Amino acid sequence: MNTRITALALAAAATAFSGTASAQIKTWTFSDGSDPGACAITTAGGTGGAGNVRSCRDQATSAPTAYSVDIRGFGATNVNTNASGGTTTPVAGIFGTTTNTFSAGTVIDHGTGFGLGVGSFVGGESGSTTSSTNGNHATDSADGATDMLLLSFTTAQVLRTVTIGWSGSDGDFQVLRWTGGGTVTSVAGKSASTLLGEGWQLVTTVDAAGGIATPDFVANVNAGLLSSSSWLITAYNSSFGTGGSAGADAIKVVGVTAGIATVSAPGTLALAGMGLLGAAFLRRRNAA
Repeated sequence: MNTRITALALAAAATAFSGTASAQIKTWTFSDGSDPGACAITTAGGTGGAGNVRSCRDQATSAPTAYSVDIRGFGATNVNTNASGGTTTPVAGIFGTTTNTFSAGTVIDHGTGFGLGVGSFVGGESGSTTSSTNGNHATDSADGATDMLLLSFTTAQVLRTVTIGWSGSDGDFQVLRWTGGGTVTSVAGKSASTLLGEGWQLVTTVDAAGGIATPDFVANVNAGLLSSSSWLITAYNSSFGTGGSAGADAIKVVGVTAGIATVSAPGTLALAGMGLLGAAFLRRRNAA
């Protein structure tokens, strides 16, 4: 009996010191105009909306200004090399932007059921925050530039899923997280190789299909449950890592789910475990 009590006490103590983990999963639907859950343009940006910021609150938040993620768009020119070693004009769908730097683009809302795209001026696109007069205007590599969305959360999040409401002829994309301190609000002036060297880490490459429309495509993007306050969702860019298929990738991002990983306070549980250990010890000594 004494041995059994001691074993139970030790098990309780071990559980106490290890703690337990859980996460509250929240949903952000970027093209949802309802309250709660809506997004707003909090920074208008320059010509055509370039550099605008779209701020969103999660579906569980009722406060109308409690925005918990800011979304910005960026694009980097894709160039090809000719036989003489010079560079040609931007080329669509070559997937490599290692040495070309990202510039601020326009976050374009294509409405419920479609999602967010990027109007990238380096890709020759123009328009506004809700439409484009030319170019693909998705988050794409189809117009001579590779586009991406930067998600800057107010607190570190375990990004779980990314929902795609539309894709072009191919829909491959990648998700990266920031491993440094603080929250990143811009990648302008950075190349893909610079971003990787400064602390951005490829989390997953999703080989998604073309022709996504209805139903939406939901991708699980974080099997390791990694956490960060800043995340990038980019059209497939081989400069970040391989795994996508050939094709000019283009996606529109409907929304994401994420959660804050929490660990129960080990101190309280540890005290309970130590109490059981003490009780077992006293009972054994009295029995002797």
